[in-house]
Amino acid sequence: NVDGLHWKSGIPRSLLSEIHGCLLASYCDSCQTEFRHLDDVGGCGQRPLPGGLLCPKCERSNTKTALHRPVRMVRREGHRRDCVLRDCVLDWNEELPEPDRSRAIRHCKLADLCIVIG
Repeated sequence: NVDGLHWKSGIPRSLLSEIHGCLLASYCDSCQTEFRHLDDVGGCGQRPLPGGLLCPKCERSNTKTALHRPVRMVRREGHRRDCVLRDCVLDWNEELPEPDRSRAIRHCKLADLCIVIG
């Protein structure tokens, strides 16, 4: 499921495999950082978030402030487009993301019991 219940359970992210994504998460293509949000980020299909928010981690390395700016400003100012935050929810026909896919396979092989919820 993509509703974020796994994350809200308190289980560390390193032990979770959200292979279909999460409505409460975004990621940066450039630095591979994942961000957790309190609310649905409003996207599906690993597309740029509404409003064209930039990765604060990439912004710190590119500018003196870590302010989010719209995508149109990113292009005009010459920043890399791949610093735009994207939703983490898979659309139909997309491949399962790494490292979640490999982690899920590894955990299934190690488990005596697999409980699938959803």
